[in-house]
Amino acid sequence: MKVHEHENNHESKVHLEENREHFSNQCLRVMELLRQGKWLTTANAPSFGILSLPRRIKDLRDKNGITNIGEQWKYDENGKKTSKIWYLINKTEKRMQL
Repeated sequence: MKVHEHENNHESKVHLEENREHFSNQCLRVMELLRQGKWLTTANAPSFGILSLPRRIKDLRDKNGITNIGEQWKYDENGKKTSKIWYLINKTEKRMQL
């Protein structure tokens, strides 16, 4: 899987180059989990070995053309946003019901 090419500073660029294969593997893992029907959040992603879920989702969308990854905010009982959930959109639904 492709990952982003550029970073905004030298230190981040070095980190990207040193970890490009690892990030690519994380993209594959994200897709595997989404295809299994998992709902991914920044809270549960580390348990699957994914440390920067929003960046991997962006790589999948922007660099790999994956367009059927949905996202939705989760709210607490007071209506405050608590986290974002990413999921795979199937052909018959546009948004998942929480």
